[in-house]
Amino acid sequence: MKKPVIRVNAIAIAEMLKAAQEGVYTAYELSEISGLSINTVRGYINVFHKNGIVHISDWEEDLRGNRTRKVFKLGKGKDMPKPKQTASEVNRRYREKMKQIKLMKELDAIKTLRPATSTRRINKTLAANQGSIAKRA
Repeated sequence: MKKPVIRVNAIAIAEMLKAAQEGVYTAYELSEISGLSINTVRGYINVFHKNGIVHISDWEEDLRGNRTRKVFKLGKGKDMPKPKQTASEVNRRYREKMKQIKLMKELDAIKTLRPATSTRRINKTLAANQGSIAKRA
């Protein structure tokens, strides 16, 4: 008797489409649901999108705060255009980023400062006492 062939990708695609029927998802969310890698899911979604199976219903923020993640919805529909940032938003985010970089540099400078003289003296005294205790034993 011939052993049945189980196609893992077919099962994963079925899970992806089942989830898409229930709601809207990003490629990352579909990747977690299906168990496929993000690049594989993106490839399938691109084919689905070109054939009108899914459309872009919204844009979600990525880790940097940019609205670059596409949110897909099953069915034909008009793609939502990618939101544009105004010049003031771009400038505000740049200033915010520069403040964070400056703060990180300041924190790094604090971390690399040498300990105070009194702290070094205490550590030296403790080390000397530990050596004398070891000699007595």
